[in-house]
Amino acid sequence: MLSAAVGTLRNDHRPTLLAPLILTLAFGASHAAGWTLTGRVVALSDADSLTLLDGSKTQHKVRIAGIDAPEQKEPYSSAAKDNLALLVSNRKVLAACYKRDRYGRNVCRVYTDEGQNVGLEQVRAGMAWHFKKYAYEQTT
Repeated sequence: MLSAAVGTLRNDHRPTLLAPLILTLAFGASHAAGWTLTGRVVALSDADSLTLLDGSKTQHKVRIAGIDAPEQKEPYSSAAKDNLALLVSNRKVLAACYKRDRYGRNVCRVYTDEGQNVGLEQVRAGMAWHFKKYAYEQTT
């Protein structure tokens, strides 16, 4: 099932997401009982939340796990959202989810079709913070 989910992201079926996904599921704290979503990113709410449209045309609200980004009207919120847009807008992603937040969003580690960890890339770019409150849920 895992390889099928990975294979749906690329036409050439190269396993670019396989290694990070296996490591994430194998070593993540209490995440192995989660679920995956695959699809195209069709909207961004802010710099750490997105909407994914799956193959059956169902929209899923996703909160990127382990990061926090500036909210609307806070300094750098536009820049942070723009950076997220460069990473995922209208691209296929895989979301490894493990819970729902108080707003009903899926909380997931999100990977591009090239295997990039989107949350980590937001932090690397200086567009989001490591979310200490949820550090126990993050992978090394």
